Amino acid sequence: MILLTQDLVDEYEKPILELLRETSVFPDSLSKSHMWLVDSPQKRAIYHMMYGFHLYNKSNVKMLDVGGGYSSLTRLLIKNTHKYELIDPLYGDQYKDIPRRNNIDADFIVGEDWYKHKPSEYDVVIANDLFPNVDQRLKLFLDKYIKVSHKIILSLTYHNTPKFYKTKRIEGDERLCFLAYTGKYIKDILIDYLPNITDQDFPILDSKETLFYNGRQICIIEIEGEL
Repeated sequence: MILLTQDLVDEYEKPILELLRETSVFPDSLSKSHMWLVDSPQKRAIYHMMYGFHLYNKSNVKMLDVGGGYSSLTRLLIKNTHKYELIDPLYGDQYKDIPRRNNIDADFIVGEDWYKHKPSEYDVVIANDLFPNVDQRLKLFLDKYIKVSHKIILSLTYHNTPKFYKTKRIEGDERLCFLAYTGKYIKDILIDYLPNITDQDFPILDSKETLFYNGRQICIIEIEGEL
């Protein structure tokens, strides 16, 4: 378990920026996920820490990427892995057809909820910038994919200073107040998976150190699957 710090950003963001510049072709630069990586050193550092080995090395792994978006680096993951699958609704991205336009040979499941996905077996399942800030179903996710993978890599976003948002239900006119998870909430979920977590540095979930204007903390955790 690793807390994102400025030292890690300084160490890892530049190689990803160089890769983005080397690999980008039109219309990659029009994809939101690609633009976010270009614009954010923090996102680049996290990307390197979660995907880095597979960006620079070929391996015989089958990877499921949940909510990972599309960028020019996606092509490197496809090239360097035996099989790459992406589940992502690509909300608000008018360039959902980029994979098709670039003639990419991979499984892109756009618009399907991971909860409804019928998984096969995977060497690694990655969920980057999804739980629990975008999707609060972290435990449901782990229960589903821990059974069909050798390893799960997650970035987890939490707020140890209270943070909440006003939201609106898609299905109706209700207005809701969404309270962001604290590190304690995440810890209470992860306790159920202790035998599968090798680096149990849970105190970092109490940290209030932040690199973001909205005060959030981000940690990266690896969980051994049950395959």
